[in-house]
Amino acid sequence: EHEFFHKGESGGTFCHSAYDLAIYLVETEYNPSRWNVYAFHFSDGEDFEPSETVASARKLMQMGVNMLGYGEIQADQYASSRLMSTFLSALQLKTRYAKESDFEIFLGKDESTPFLGVVIKDRSHVYSALKEFLRKERQF
Repeated sequence: EHEFFHKGESGGTFCHSAYDLAIYLVETEYNPSRWNVYAFHFSDGEDFEPSETVASARKLMQMGVNMLGYGEIQADQYASSRLMSTFLSALQLKTRYAKESDFEIFLGKDESTPFLGVVIKDRSHVYSALKEFLRKERQF
């Protein structure tokens, strides 16, 4: 837990490379017609090419994955990094708050955008985020 919230690295982050690898795996090994595909990505929100990341995320969702989950850790030390805001505007996500806290949740507008995003601002949000990602009943 300590490492999850305190590991800090500096340097170039290109999140689209992870999505591109997921696309490759879906194309070559995990066809959504035969597999239930759920891709998850947690980040501090730093991304040097957020528009490329959104393009890769869209392609992955268009391939028929069940869900693309993104969790952004917005602790004080990461105050300037916000990939989530790029997803929010580019994918026209709906915003809601979890009933039990000020925990933010962002959903795709319909089934063509099976995106679920969460913002983790506090340690207490980690469990809420995992529950939200793994919830059985969901409507996008």
